[in-house]
Amino acid sequence: MKIVNKQVTMTTEEAMAVAKDETLSKSKRIQTLFDAGYEVKDIHQMVGVIYNHAYNVISNYVIKNGIEIEKSIRSHGNNERKNQIKAMLADGMKIIDIQRELKCDYSQVWKVKKEMNPVVTAEEVQEAVEVIEAVAKKTKTTKGSK
Repeated sequence: MKIVNKQVTMTTEEAMAVAKDETLSKSKRIQTLFDAGYEVKDIHQMVGVIYNHAYNVISNYVIKNGIEIEKSIRSHGNNERKNQIKAMLADGMKIIDIQRELKCDYSQVWKVKKEMNPVVTAEEVQEAVEVIEAVAKKTKTTKGSK
């Protein structure tokens, strides 16, 4: 998604400076880069947030400000992320390490792993249980601190 007929108005150096500017909130950095003509796929990488976070911030910003946008047509045949995950799994990386490095959902990596090899080992099940317990503990801690 990007602003209709908008060309990028910042140099890469300027954009990276905005993306790393700790005096601005992440949302403000995302909005500023969007206003400068960058697309969501570039913004999320520059700011260091997951794609969905950047997309949601921009979607709300566009609706609130009545900005006309061009939506890029998403190719369902694009398996770039899936191929990345497969390569990392083939290199022997653990699901949790891939999830952290690619900043994606654990379940996404798990699904690709299952497609590659439908047999799940006891170690992988234990790792998944640990991830679920950690999320549950984090959620419980977060709710208790409010």
